[in-house]
Amino acid sequence: MAHYVEEKMPKATADGFVRYPANWLIIYDNWPLPAIDYAKAAKYLAPLLTEMDAFSVFDTIFVHDDSHMGEFRHAPVIYSLVKPGSNR
Repeated sequence: MAHYVEEKMPKATADGFVRYPANWLIIYDNWPLPAIDYAKAAKYLAPLLTEMDAFSVFDTIFVHDDSHMGEFRHAPVIYSLVKPGSNR
């Protein structure tokens, strides 16, 4: 995931790219992997994003799949996603 963010950073700072007061990066994680413990993954990814200075380019980075969304900014927050119409 960190590699993907690294690839997007120069594109978001390139000449001609329109910047806004708040710039988000949203990543859909569709890798065919076994279930991921999002809390553990966030503890690993958050320091990497800080080290690569990703937050100088993106105010917030969201990573999601069909069941969870991670929000990376000051401290990572993990949300469980519920499909519309499901009974939780």
